Amino acid sequence: MAQVERRVSESVRVIFYDLGYPIAEEISDQQQLFEYGFLQRFLPLADGEFLDATGVFFGLSRNEGETDDAYRQRLIDRARTEEGDGRRQDYERWARNVDGGRRSRCHREGAA
Repeated sequence: MAQVERRVSESVRVIFYDLGYPIAEEISDQQQLFEYGFLQRFLPLADGEFLDATGVFFGLSRNEGETDDAYRQRLIDRARTEEGDGRRQDYERWARNVDGGRRSRCHREGAA
């Protein structure tokens, strides 16, 4: 009788393991995907298409051949500074936003 109970108990454990493990694995995969998607909403952590979507929010598209790091820094600069009415920083930012613009420097008229 004890052997029968042990076999039944072992078979029940195997059935629960066979049914429960794939469900637990799927829950873990979904949790990891959710966490990745959640973290992509933060600009310093975003990459790829999530970074492009954030750029749309700021009104800045990615320049041709621009890396994630360079684009992210441009977006962070945009978020840190507000649009002005022609301040030196505005001209420098507008120059950097042009395709191929890497650095910019602004000089006052008449200054050498």
